[in-house]
Amino acid sequence: MKKYLLLFLLLCLIGTIYIIFPISPSIKHVTLVDGKFEFNNKPFYPIVLNYTVSLQTDGKDFWACSYKGYNPNAEFKYNTKETSQNQLRADMILIKDLGFNTVRIVGIGEPFINEEKNDELSINSYLANIRDSSIILSNDEAVFSYFQKIEDLLSIIDNAGLKAIFLLKTTPNNNSSNFLLRKFSFYFKDNATILALDLFNEPLYFDKPEKNKNEVYEIVKHWRKTVKIYAPQILVTIGLEGLREVFRWDPNILAIDFISYHPYEYEPEQVRNEIYWYGKYTEKPWIIGETAIPADNARCQTNGRNVSKHR
Repeated sequence: MKKYLLLFLLLCLIGTIYIIFPISPSIKHVTLVDGKFEFNNKPFYPIVLNYTVSLQTDGKDFWACSYKGYNPNAEFKYNTKETSQNQLRADMILIKDLGFNTVRIVGIGEPFINEEKNDELSINSYLANIRDSSIILSNDEAVFSYFQKIEDLLSIIDNAGLKAIFLLKTTPNNNSSNFLLRKFSFYFKDNATILALDLFNEPLYFDKPEKNKNEVYEIVKHWRKTVKIYAPQILVTIGLEGLREVFRWDPNILAIDFISYHPYEYEPEQVRNEIYWYGKYTEKPWIIGETAIPADNARCQTNGRNVSKHR
């Protein structure tokens, strides 16, 4: 009896200590509360810059690196893991110093699906400046090794004080794509650097064959359910070209947490007009995930500063 009394008193003591000195919660994810982004119970306004990340290899190991197109003559400036990661760190610190708080990571999360080999997943890597090989993601060991390289990248982003919107190439009604989405969500479920998973980039251009709204609704609902089962704290978004997608990938029917719009200034005042439309007709939170103006009288764009809007 005395033993049970001592145990009861010990539990009471632990409870009292917990009430008086509560344990600090672990770092929280960015959340949406009443349509507004919050981080650590404070307003958070995503100011986003797109950043392309590739993979390099020395024939033995592989690692994340800055896209070679960012360098003169479109050639990698560094060819070792240590120097490549130092370049990533310097870039992330510069992005933070320029006033951004989020990077949208593209490239590294977009494996190729080989339909001729039973939808085999692979990701390209470069040996020096040559696309030398494909890393086949055919089993858990290969997938987890690939995820570790992404984890290293996210650690660099976090250390710079940034959040990440991660573009993960997700193909409708594809088992290999769904497999990767499940594995990724589970592996990174507690990684608070990830603000959101961007599950599809500009379906207006890349969703073939075209689908009707009912098909789109079911596909996106399935994707969101998958993410939320394995990583309930990570937000879900999709990058939309804008107005023309409303006939199929209607932003108001998509089962996602917020919309990422991509307005481009092909015509005078186009971006400002589209932003007006977003604000008037979008029924859920949205940000501008890509935007730019034509450069050198060409029809190519460079990603620029992005703004966010909260309902």
